[in-house]
Amino acid sequence: MQQNVLQSWSDDEWPVVRKSKPLPTGEGVLDQGAFNTIEVDELFDTVNYASTVAGQTVLYRSLTRPPDDLDTIAAKQAAVREIRDNPDVRANVENIVANAASSENRLYLLLFGEFLGGFGTAREDNQIEGYGYKQYRRGINAVLNLVGAIHNSGTPQTPYLQSVFNKIGDFAQSNDYSLMVGPVYNSEKGLQSKEERRNSYAPATIFRPTLFKPLLIGLLLAAIWGLVTIFPTDMFQFSKDGISVASVFFLPLMLAYIPVIGGYDRDNCIIPLRTIFRNSAALGEMLDGLGQLDELLSFIKYAEAYGSETVLPEMRATERHAMQLAGAKNPVLGHKNPDY
Repeated sequence: MQQNVLQSWSDDEWPVVRKSKPLPTGEGVLDQGAFNTIEVDELFDTVNYASTVAGQTVLYRSLTRPPDDLDTIAAKQAAVREIRDNPDVRANVENIVANAASSENRLYLLLFGEFLGGFGTAREDNQIEGYGYKQYRRGINAVLNLVGAIHNSGTPQTPYLQSVFNKIGDFAQSNDYSLMVGPVYNSEKGLQSKEERRNSYAPATIFRPTLFKPLLIGLLLAAIWGLVTIFPTDMFQFSKDGISVASVFFLPLMLAYIPVIGGYDRDNCIIPLRTIFRNSAALGEMLDGLGQLDELLSFIKYAEAYGSETVLPEMRATERHAMQLAGAKNPVLGHKNPDY
């Protein structure tokens, strides 16, 4: 069974585009020998007009392990024609992919980033400083915005493009999507979504990706007020001496609040949630769908930038392998070279 892009990155510290390898001889269209002869890496460098990492990964996978089913190839070609020939569909797909490309790395930072701790300073793109609140919010928003864009789109006409839209949109039916939308409950059973908590009365805290916890702060202030009420003192009176004494009391409390709360949320909520998301089959399928959408656009952009007339090949099922060409050019050497 073919891995989705997120599964293919499972042992990587950061997403790797050229991850796919040819299948063993006799198991696929290309083996390692054919891969080297065709110079797939050089071909990828030429035809790669994908703007997302997911799109580039899917495109490289398609070149490394081409489909061997005629119906699959024909369905993909029909989707290319629909995007190419329908300006409204193309504008919508381009907008979806462009928005995803601008925020895609935020998701990867959440999934693959290295936490530096509360006082570390990020010097590399894959490093997370602080407690990860900002990176968490940005990462899940990249996903939620993509799913929302698909749900706000019209239904494509071709089956392949419909399946790609559905693959992205169906993430909204998953528990991982519910965790991203929130609220997230942290109970003795672990992190739970709203649906998982339904009809449950077990005690739980609610994770909110911010240091500002109104309920907790309110409880602390109420506790302080209770102590002052039970044990009256002049230390909190509004005076020069009162302010000085109160600052000595409150400043250490404030300094302790940030690392305690931030560290707890990072270690008990943000990091466990990103582990859930990184291992999520549903999120992997959604990213695969984004990659497939970008791949279709890449085919169109390559054809338009080639510099000479291009066509989609007509595929036929025959008993013997045969190829009929007329006016064919090398896809690499003829690229942007009309005189080739």
